[in-house]
Amino acid sequence: MGDWVGFMRGLPNTDSLRAELHALWMGLKIALEQGLSPLMIDIDYEHVLKMLKHGNLTHNPIISECRYLMEQLGNPAIDHSYREQNQVADLLAKEGAKKEVFDKTQFFAVPPVFAND
Repeated sequence: MGDWVGFMRGLPNTDSLRAELHALWMGLKIALEQGLSPLMIDIDYEHVLKMLKHGNLTHNPIISECRYLMEQLGNPAIDHSYREQNQVADLLAKEGAKKEVFDKTQFFAVPPVFAND
């Protein structure tokens, strides 16, 4: 098992599917920029996995970008994990949704204090 890397960022006026897609895209982009490879990716929104495999006309631009980034990263495996198993990611998403400043990304090398309660 490798190092843990996390981030959060507020997204204005979005639903959970778009937030999950954006988080995947941003995480892949960060991994590529920082040379973080090999990767293990867990997603708690199973519909995103289906969209990555089969496509989706509505969200095709971001799905295509995620596929491209994944290819650049050596096609890392993406697994579905239930929200209960991925509580830190769920807490980061909830905390990010509270953010009033939407253009700031916070990075974490270890799970933040609020996620350790």
